[in-house]
Amino acid sequence: MPAKAGKERRCILSGEVMPAEQLVRFVAGPDGGLVPDLAEKLPGRGLWVEARRDVFEKAAKKGLFSRAARQSVSVPDGLAELTGKLLAKRALESLSLARRAGVLVSGLDRVLELIGKGKALAVVEAADAGADGKRRLRARLKALERQDLPVVTGPGAEQFGLALGRPNVIHAALTDRRMKEKVLADLARWTMWEQVGSGGKGSE
Repeated sequence: MPAKAGKERRCILSGEVMPAEQLVRFVAGPDGGLVPDLAEKLPGRGLWVEARRDVFEKAAKKGLFSRAARQSVSVPDGLAELTGKLLAKRALESLSLARRAGVLVSGLDRVLELIGKGKALAVVEAADAGADGKRRLRARLKALERQDLPVVTGPGAEQFGLALGRPNVIHAALTDRRMKEKVLADLARWTMWEQVGSGGKGSE
């Protein structure tokens, strides 16, 4: 089962226990090859590493996956890059799912309106958001004394728009608590693994 909020796991590199949402689970496949298990459903001993590419690469170089699995485990070439792509796909699918469920509302004006009504639980901001939009959002949060509202970095505006089925998206607000937790966790792991976002100007 996917990690629930509050569940903790130990990183095989640092030995640090941390929330499972901050780590990526891997398992040894039938052939002994390492496989990413983002849905946390594959059978076998979970091999957890902090969701950072450099941590994964250090663990692989030191042979820590074999040690943790208590068997010989091979790390396929390009697995770090593949894992990054899978994390991106999962995060974008979570955004799309939230939009289809009607709990992710895009467009800065609509986001500001939801913040004013107290209905926004978190805001996703494109990685390449412009200075003006950022300023308007933060001014609104300050005016309403809502600086505690999570504002997280999402994909670049083009990818963001593709995920939501519309032209470039810069800001979107989440209005459902359960979906907020999933979207923010998936985005956080992708962001931690590697810098997300692409160049180019966006629009609301």
